[in-house]
Amino acid sequence: MKTHATTKNIVMTKLNENASKTQSGEDSHRRKLWMSGMKRILIGFFLAVGVMFLRHDASAGTRILNVVFRLDMVNSGVDTNASGKISGNLIRNASGSNQQLKLTLAKLDPNTAYHLSAFIGDGADLIHVADFMTDAKGAATVNYVQKCPGNSNRGGQPLPTALDPISHIHQLDIVNANGDVVLTGAIGADIQADCDAPTVSFTVPADGAHNVAIDQAITATFNEPMDAGTINRTAFTLKKGTRSVSGIVTFAGATAIFTPAHALESNTVYTATITTRAKDVDGNGLASKVVWSFTTAAATTGQAGVVLGASGGFAVLAGSTVTSTGNTTVNGDLGVSPGTAVTGFGPGIVNGAIHAGDTAAAQAQLDLTVAYNDAAGRTVGAVTIVGNLNLGGRTLAPGLYKSDTSLEISSGDLTLDAQGDANAVFIFQMGSTLTTTVGRQVILMGGAKAANIFWQVGSSATLGTTSVFKGTIMALASITLTTGATLDGRALARNAAVTMDSNTVTIPAP
Repeated sequence: MKTHATTKNIVMTKLNENASKTQSGEDSHRRKLWMSGMKRILIGFFLAVGVMFLRHDASAGTRILNVVFRLDMVNSGVDTNASGKISGNLIRNASGSNQQLKLTLAKLDPNTAYHLSAFIGDGADLIHVADFMTDAKGAATVNYVQKCPGNSNRGGQPLPTALDPISHIHQLDIVNANGDVVLTGAIGADIQADCDAPTVSFTVPADGAHNVAIDQAITATFNEPMDAGTINRTAFTLKKGTRSVSGIVTFAGATAIFTPAHALESNTVYTATITTRAKDVDGNGLASKVVWSFTTAAATTGQAGVVLGASGGFAVLAGSTVTSTGNTTVNGDLGVSPGTAVTGFGPGIVNGAIHAGDTAAAQAQLDLTVAYNDAAGRTVGAVTIVGNLNLGGRTLAPGLYKSDTSLEISSGDLTLDAQGDANAVFIFQMGSTLTTTVGRQVILMGGAKAANIFWQVGSSATLGTTSVFKGTIMALASITLTTGATLDGRALARNAAVTMDSNTVTIPAP
């Protein structure tokens, strides 16, 4: 389908034709006045000269874009006989993209050199694009084409870099050897053609990973937005040998998530594959399929890890707001939902994506709720902490620890000893608050990993000044990191804010 727009000539009052052309100073002044006025007029109406049609075919999982425009060029009055037309198109669909730009000029000076110049984007300077010659009748046709790499440019000259994409052209001018603008015209729709195939930036687990938890969700993060309709069980598969593993495929932000229907088998090699059916929002598929393998951990009699789903990619996630003071560094994604407020970045730095109230943050909150309820609902093998609720100074083995009220680390540091089991899981349940005091630490030994430590907090968590904490905090309400506290883990708040002050938060290694 094509949509056409024909723009009539703008009727403009010519400048005083009685002025002497031999007076170069007045000519220059006239050109400047004309160009200034024209630019204001053209920029004001350029959106009217290109009509865009955008259709999304949900069943095919592709996006089709067809921008077609036609317009008459405006005569500046320098050569009253000159005329010109501009036509072009920008087409994008599942099979690729191409562009065409054609200028048809008549009644210029015969056998004469002219320049094609342009205003690009928001630039204020006229850019020289190309030179051309008129024929014996004063006519010329300039035809540019561009297709995606690998396709020919038959039917015209290759589109100059300055004019790519054509939707960024705000004005085209035909200029004579004296620097006078003879004809001008404007286009623009600010839609770019994308010919590049998407890639997978990283996977969890990484290719070749060992000791992967048997309840691990498998994820692949792309380098650009993808068409969610193409991310499904056909495009994203997991196999043990040749046998397919059943599961659910979801997509959030730029991350595809395969959640197995059942726990994976221990000490087993699995292979994940994204096929080339996965496409970006412009219809470009992966250039080749992405395949990676990993080995699950040996069987263990301890607690299973908590599956975080989409929330696992977030170092910081809040329900209402995320606020930072000072030079905070977040290594991983940062998000908030259903709230949208994120403040303090910069001077704070996020080495990842910021998702403020978008679908990725919403999906992460949904998965956080599932993970929180899982951790809160564990009962088998629970060690109930009563009386002294201070964990400071203790050394704890892997397991499930429960307090109906609060827990704190204040009288000393807490040591978590995995006792040589790299897959050992520590889960802490508390009905109310979690608090650490100034300088207190969580120390890991015996192969313990921050990725396998989970803190389910019934209300709010506060990490004291310069304290060093390990594990994923899942709080029903808020999380506060006071000045200089560091977290090797995640700060995930379901309903309220995450507040930081010159902190470092880093998603733990698997």
